[in-house]
Amino acid sequence: MCLYPVPLPNELLHWIVEDIAYTPKVPWRQNLGDTVNWQLRRACLPFLFREIWIRHDEDAKKLEEHIALCARFIKTLFLCDVDDLTEVGEQIVSRILPQLEQLLDVKLAGCLKRTDLLKTMIAHPTVTSVLVNVLPNVSMCDLDLSKVILNRASSEWPLSPLEQYFDRGMRLLSLILEPPFVDNQSRNNNDKTIRILLAKANGLSSQEWLVTEITMRTGHLLTNNLSLLASSFPELEVLRLNFDSDLGKYDNIQEDLSSVFAQFSYLRVVHIVDIVRRLPFGSEIENRMRPGRQVETTPTLHEIRVGAERELLAFISCVAKQVRTLDLVYIDDAGSGYDDDEEYIQLWGFKGWLHVLNSKRVIGGTLALDHTI
Repeated sequence: MCLYPVPLPNELLHWIVEDIAYTPKVPWRQNLGDTVNWQLRRACLPFLFREIWIRHDEDAKKLEEHIALCARFIKTLFLCDVDDLTEVGEQIVSRILPQLEQLLDVKLAGCLKRTDLLKTMIAHPTVTSVLVNVLPNVSMCDLDLSKVILNRASSEWPLSPLEQYFDRGMRLLSLILEPPFVDNQSRNNNDKTIRILLAKANGLSSQEWLVTEITMRTGHLLTNNLSLLASSFPELEVLRLNFDSDLGKYDNIQEDLSSVFAQFSYLRVVHIVDIVRRLPFGSEIENRMRPGRQVETTPTLHEIRVGAERELLAFISCVAKQVRTLDLVYIDDAGSGYDDDEEYIQLWGFKGWLHVLNSKRVIGGTLALDHTI
């Protein structure tokens, strides 16, 4: 019998860490504790430093201090907005950039006022792409922009300012189609507003696009329209639903939505805004809180909020069990009514991410009580 633990082979440790590192991430950080074991620490280093976020000047200074340790591992670099990362931080980044010999991708927020830094990024020999959220300064149009990728553009934008960037090789990652660019028949049959996000995928030609994200304000033909979207856009990964304020209670909404969501073969993320009042609980509470109501008892605010959250989580749980591809649900929900003095007050307000934990489709995460509504 062995009384001492036998070290795992490095290849096996590498496989374990790689599997953990590339598991779909939830949109909040998790504290995994300190890496004590030297063998595990060595296996983790390439993944710990693969992606680096520079949020402000202090992050840039810390990166410079530890550049000898992590430079050979950094492949993706994220730089936050100008208001957080000042010119001092940008100078530090420019100074250490030549040491990042494995750097491939840069995501640069606020590039309009960062012309010199953007030029430095483009000139870096190993960098293959620089993703920007806004158009660079027009002076950049004298350069080769084939490494620059604009994150999103809208069909409402005028085309002429974009053409000079495209002529220099800049690429577009995604395009938002706004009405009236959606055809008239769709706009008449769909709801009040619909935004379609077209995205590029590896291997697609310049004329080919995939619809990966749709935002829509829901109306009375909700399930019919969602079924149409599921058949029309099978690659859809992100769906954002904003329930119209005048829609009222929706009978069998839990079963109907769960069933229609399951028609999307690749649906991973759902954003839902203001659904509680469409559920039986929300409709009942709003009726009881109206002025001149004839009820024996009025629930307390705590009872209302607990009940609203309970019904909301039950709905999400039902959806998660039927939609096997679903990973994340974002909730933004608020309800208002009248108190005993007939003053208009906030009854509930929830915001937050929920995630599906395992094969049993258990829901994890918490909803923060939003007091800003």
